[in-house]
Amino acid sequence: MLRITRKHYVTFGGPWLLGLMVALLASESVLSQSAPLRGYVRAVSGLVPSVGRSGSFSEFPEVTTLYYAVLWPFVPAFAYRIAVSLRANDGLVIKRDSLLFRRPVTIKIILALLGLNALLITLSAYAVIFDDGRDVFSTVFNTSRIFLGAFGILFPFFVAFSLAFLVVSFQLMFFSKRGHSPLTRG
Repeated sequence: MLRITRKHYVTFGGPWLLGLMVALLASESVLSQSAPLRGYVRAVSGLVPSVGRSGSFSEFPEVTTLYYAVLWPFVPAFAYRIAVSLRANDGLVIKRDSLLFRRPVTIKIILALLGLNALLITLSAYAVIFDDGRDVFSTVFNTSRIFLGAFGILFPFFVAFSLAFLVVSFQLMFFSKRGHSPLTRG
């Protein structure tokens, strides 16, 4: 079973509180009023194209764009913490003694992991590159700043989980030796 430690609270709770504060406290014209924030958002949207388009269908476009510009840089930290938690001795699902991995990793397991990874990569690429804020999940976040602050972190978190699962499954398929974990616990 996964033990929740202070590292988990800091890694996930800190950015969530920061995003909540941005969503609830930022003025409707925050990017128009602040040139440094506007430059920061432009820089982040150069790396994550969906950030620039995230506010296009929102009732508060500048707040939504700033919210995602603040949260997307935390994705590598999220992915690292999830990957370490998945590979830990007391990890969530990919424990060596778990039901799935009581026997050696077979071709069926490798193919299943590859298929799941392809699906996760496709959904993550959509979220990062092509999402423009019009899909079903975004409509709730586009109309309520409270919902944006409380649950908007799910998009970056999903991408981080997909990246972590990809790393961990490839480690299991190709680099894992009996009882040894190539990713150390943090």
